[in-house]
Amino acid sequence: MKPILSISAAVLLLAAGVASAKEVREFSKADGSAVFQAALVDVQIKGDKYVAMLERADTKKVLAVPAEMLSEADQTHIKEQASVLALAKGLQVHIAPAKGKGETATPTGRRVTTSEEAFSIRIRNGSPVPAEGVTAKYQVVWRKDVRVDANTSKKEEQRESGSLDLEGLASKKEFTGKTQGVTLSSDRPNPG
Repeated sequence: MKPILSISAAVLLLAAGVASAKEVREFSKADGSAVFQAALVDVQIKGDKYVAMLERADTKKVLAVPAEMLSEADQTHIKEQASVLALAKGLQVHIAPAKGKGETATPTGRRVTTSEEAFSIRIRNGSPVPAEGVTAKYQVVWRKDVRVDANTSKKEEQRESGSLDLEGLASKKEFTGKTQGVTLSSDRPNPG
């Protein structure tokens, strides 16, 4: 059976025990001479040196700032966020319908096919860091045909949300799982 289904959005978010990478916060120079609002958007690591890519809140310009030029609290924040940012950039996510068995009924001259399906999720950790303490939250949105009357149908949007524990997903390894089952159905006239 080919279900009447379209995945209009599949969103995967990382929820870690640290602050969001796009959070605007106050950064200050190591000597205390300047304070500015910015969001940490990336961290580049060269040997034991950290370079923070900071997007200023006022100008939206991204500046490359060596971490040692910032306060100790800012340096700690940058080092904590470096692994989360690397992990977020390195995750590759694939979501696809996992086929289930269908049942067909023919009430009143119509053919109604119903199938229980889930969505398979494959996540590959292409980053150099393991997914320690990370949960992947997902939301899959799909539309299905709903019969209004004998000749009319409409699209109805439904959502499936959940989370997957990625604890222990090592670098260069893959996780596979499935969402909860969803009921898909199509309603069409009997042929002939």
